[in-house]
Amino acid sequence: MPRRLTAKWFEVYGKMIVMNLLVTSFLPYVGILLNLIVNGVRCKKASDQYTKQFRMIRKNANILTTSFICFTYGFSMPILFLFGTVSLISQYIIDKILVTYFYK
Repeated sequence: MPRRLTAKWFEVYGKMIVMNLLVTSFLPYVGILLNLIVNGVRCKKASDQYTKQFRMIRKNANILTTSFICFTYGFSMPILFLFGTVSLISQYIIDKILVTYFYK
């Protein structure tokens, strides 16, 4: 971090930090949503429905990354706390739905 947080710093690095937070929060779900859009939600046999494993290691790393970005830069950019809260709540809801309906 620079010694002085100027408007130029926020203009250049603030955008990068916010985009990093948003991309790391929602990018893992893009593939799943595209798969659902392309293939559609179909009724499957009970044996075929739960074939994928839920990778908790990736989800834990995603939560830690979001928390780290928020607490590192959030005191200089308070909007990150709002974005972090929204992303953690949405990750929780999406993961809950995916575990309930799509994973083992």
